[in-house]
Amino acid sequence: MKTRRLIAAALAAAALVLTGCGRADTAAVVDGQVITESGVLAASEQVAEYATQPLPPADIVNRLVVLPAVLEVLEDRGVTISDAAARSAVSGINDPAPYLLDLARLDLAIGQMTQEDMQNAIGLLQEAEVEVNPRYGTFDPEQAAVVATQPDWIVGATPSQ
Repeated sequence: MKTRRLIAAALAAAALVLTGCGRADTAAVVDGQVITESGVLAASEQVAEYATQPLPPADIVNRLVVLPAVLEVLEDRGVTISDAAARSAVSGINDPAPYLLDLARLDLAIGQMTQEDMQNAIGLLQEAEVEVNPRYGTFDPEQAAVVATQPDWIVGATPSQ
């Protein structure tokens, strides 16, 4: 009986590690705000369907991690990106996914940013608590971005001599 409990506990712990952020549907968490994997995949599918260039889910996660800092910096300057503006940017898409609207909002926001705004957003990101599901990479505060990682258990090929 004790062995079964130990095995069950080990499996539960392994499941948490494999899901990365502790929840099966979590792509990332930024200062307590969850970015869901299902939402990321829905946005990725819509981008692939309507855009000339697909946007991989890892890139979407990176952009969604950056979004709150960018919007906060602009709001401090009195600039807001409305839902209507985001919807207008993706007007060719029927029923856009919520994260697709966020991506549109980010693109519009970046167009409004000054160099000083960019530096302020980077500063906010460096102070943020960011946790990323390992399948998308890790958050690097120095780069203020989600970066791809190679798990330490994957060994690169060495050239033959």
